[in-house]
Amino acid sequence: MKIKSSFSMLSNVGQLTCGCPAFQSMAQFFLLINLLVVLGAFTSCRRDERFPALGDKLASPLDVGVSKDGNYFYVVNTDLDRTYNAGSILVLDRDGKRVRAVETPRLPRSITVAGNDMIVTVENPATTQDQNEFKVLLFDIADPSSPNLIKTWPVPCGPVNAVLREGYKYFAVSCTSGGLLVGELTSDRAQSYIKLVREYSVVRRALHIDPQRGLLFAFTTDFGLQETKDVDMPDEKTYDKNFKFVEEPNEVPDNYEDKKDAVRRPSYYRQRYQFVVYNFNEEAGASESFPYRKSDDPIYQRELRWLYFTLANFDGQPDFEIGVSDLKRKIYRTNFWSAQPDADDPNAFYLSHRGKDTTYSTNEIVRVSIVGNVAGTGQETAPATADVLEFERVYGFKGEWIPQHFPCSFLVLNINNYKTLVVNHFKDLVAWNRKDVYYSVAAKTLGTESVGDSIWHQELTSDDPKTSFYQIAVNQDGRALMTSYYGNAVILLDVIPSTGITIIRRIE
Repeated sequence: MKIKSSFSMLSNVGQLTCGCPAFQSMAQFFLLINLLVVLGAFTSCRRDERFPALGDKLASPLDVGVSKDGNYFYVVNTDLDRTYNAGSILVLDRDGKRVRAVETPRLPRSITVAGNDMIVTVENPATTQDQNEFKVLLFDIADPSSPNLIKTWPVPCGPVNAVLREGYKYFAVSCTSGGLLVGELTSDRAQSYIKLVREYSVVRRALHIDPQRGLLFAFTTDFGLQETKDVDMPDEKTYDKNFKFVEEPNEVPDNYEDKKDAVRRPSYYRQRYQFVVYNFNEEAGASESFPYRKSDDPIYQRELRWLYFTLANFDGQPDFEIGVSDLKRKIYRTNFWSAQPDADDPNAFYLSHRGKDTTYSTNEIVRVSIVGNVAGTGQETAPATADVLEFERVYGFKGEWIPQHFPCSFLVLNINNYKTLVVNHFKDLVAWNRKDVYYSVAAKTLGTESVGDSIWHQELTSDDPKTSFYQIAVNQDGRALMTSYYGNAVILLDVIPSTGITIIRRIE
């Protein structure tokens, strides 16, 4: 009806002669111009936008995975600038040859591969009347050259990362809002499911599944301007519910429990320095499998553990006396990007720990060893972190540390029988000034394994976003693929202990 009445008004403005309107007044002229603008906007809203096909092209590649046999890489195309209005999983063989592309919704965020299963998270902001465009995609890669979409789950929060382990039926997805999604891979993968189980106050991208104990570990990540830093806080006293105290540390920072307003302080401030231990086995066996629990639930509160540790340098001397000789203060830690299992030790895993400041004691890879009953089964209260976990720096020692390093994705794997750490660093345009932008990929041998009676260590660097090194995947013989997010490219490399890191070619 609005269209009809608008054209009716136009017909009364004047007569068309030789295609030109005969206006009776300037007011009629401006009325016509305004109506044409409105009609143009109205009709353009109804016109379908047309986009070229993404096909097997590269478009803001963000994440990358590798098949179990090491012969195929999976590149996540996000299409950040909306050139194609679609995302994809591009399959490349070990030599970088394009095999096929599987289209996904636009803006996939992460890819996780374990055995024949692959999970892709999609954080596509709503562009239609449907306000729920966050998705988790499950693929079967029994044929590693041809991912087969098995399941698409709409989810209520923006997923940022997923974790699963080969042969283990439970998996988890974390969200930018702090939400935690937990799912089960059933024998018939089409019947698999996922549920929102928690809404924590901070996002936790660094996820590790311990299948031996049936536990999920989740560590805080700062996605913003990297303003959240490790802090040295006193822990001299234990306060009771009436705020009376005994002079005994209890791992809770004193300034978080000494006043009523501190206790009521929004949990965000506490959770910046807490990690999560989620018990798959207990929650799966609850009256309702994987129930949703609110923040006032005792089980929810028990899952949050304070994170603090002091590390040692090459010579075995601690960085700080805090937490070693001075037990009345602790260094509470935050900002972890990624977690990876130790394939040789089910009681250990690794974390990439970050800090924006340019002081030595952050920006490192830390090995975490489980030395106690971390689940706290049979105990009234959750165990203290220092009683169940030990922390050891394996990369980022004072002698090899440089201010530009900012470790993100990494892998620890055996390459030619050498236990090797491969790690990428990026300080990108989101959180740093252009002069501070820095990218690198580094590798070193770990533990007692060495090359020529010494630890082998090499690094490739770049300060150009177009040749940025973002996420990385590596197979067992050292063939690697890295994404260049801003450069719309991927980079094929060889990472060989004693030989070096060699760029084979750039693929655009």
